[in-house]
Amino acid sequence: MTERTKQILTDPNTVLVFDIDGTLARYEFGSQNHNACPDAEWKDYLAENRPYETAVPVTLFQQVIQKKPDQIFICSVVSGMDEVKQKEDFIKKNFPEIPATNIYFVGTEEDKLISLYVIQSIFDDKSPKDIFMIDDSCSVLNHIQEHSQYGTIHISSFLE
Repeated sequence: MTERTKQILTDPNTVLVFDIDGTLARYEFGSQNHNACPDAEWKDYLAENRPYETAVPVTLFQQVIQKKPDQIFICSVVSGMDEVKQKEDFIKKNFPEIPATNIYFVGTEEDKLISLYVIQSIFDDKSPKDIFMIDDSCSVLNHIQEHSQYGTIHISSFLE
């Protein structure tokens, strides 16, 4: 991890917004592949297998979140209410410091940018440059970078 990334994580002024799949939770649902099924079958897979009950959290982020939970938010794409419930339960179990009001679920990747605007409106003293989206999807991060001044960090920045 670079010094810049460490500084962003520990700076008391920064607001961190985390994705869940592949960021707060390891994305390893399949036995041979990263994913257990094609996207078109995801809702059925969720209902039958409840993958978030056994999803493994990223320990580094558990430590970061414990230090400043009020400035931590989650923004994740969901396919429906069953996925919302499973992801909420995952967060409560593995990141209990995060207030439920700091969790945002959206229908598309592009909607994550809208959530960043909403999150910024909560703080009187934060500029877009104080808010960072941490995600595993380059398309999400690129969309945010190209359409706003919010900071973006790819999950690979935390690999050692």
